[in-house]
Amino acid sequence: MSCIDTALSLHRAFLSFSRSRSRSSIFASYFTQNTSVHHYNTREKHSLHLYNPYTDFGKRLVKFKGSRLWNNLPDSVKILNSIPAFENSLKIIY
Repeated sequence: MSCIDTALSLHRAFLSFSRSRSRSSIFASYFTQNTSVHHYNTREKHSLHLYNPYTDFGKRLVKFKGSRLWNNLPDSVKILNSIPAFENSLKIIY
């Protein structure tokens, strides 16, 4: 993974984190949790919903890549509440 890819991944993860912690974010409606889509008690109920992009362009959007990146993070990172702790954990992972 190149430095640019890593930086983009970190930025997408930060956007997903910001959305999950703040309801007033401009991305509050951009990412959707699975619990908003269905009410089944699944293992992934707290993950972000991955919509099905119809084109390769759709697979490159932050809406898809950010959700997929967030869902691949360990639960220990997802539950962090402070931005500095989240950033430090991401730097360790990437």
